[in-house]
Amino acid sequence: MKLSCVHLRTDVADAFCWKHEASFGFTVRGCYLLLCSLQACNDYDDDFISAVQQMWKTVVPSKISMFGGRLLQERLPMRVELWSRGVIRDVHQICCVLCFDEIETTSHLFTSCSNTRIILDWTYNNEYYNQFNSFFVQVEISLCSLTF
Repeated sequence: MKLSCVHLRTDVADAFCWKHEASFGFTVRGCYLLLCSLQACNDYDDDFISAVQQMWKTVVPSKISMFGGRLLQERLPMRVELWSRGVIRDVHQICCVLCFDEIETTSHLFTSCSNTRIILDWTYNNEYYNQFNSFFVQVEISLCSLTF
């Protein structure tokens, strides 16, 4: 393969570049503004945009925000995806590990699995987790509106 229009420079060090905010490099604020601007592109529905905006404004640990973002974008390693990529080789291992009734997909695990519902109900009723309720409710609303 030949790259005819690319000229390599040996006098300049390699570096990563965030093309959306080249003057400052990557910032969380810049990423948030980029996500908010996607609403104008109509790439995502209103429920998804609302969930992303709620996720950025909710005071939760960053690992929960990142999990919510990955969940909304269907970027969690569900068993059915791992099987389709060859990570799980036995088709019998793609069942939900909580109920063993259905194939483990994002939709099943977070909206219809009976055992997940028990955990979420406990979470909603626990005083420690009450501060996260609005975030999880918004994520659940967005998941229910997605077509899997």
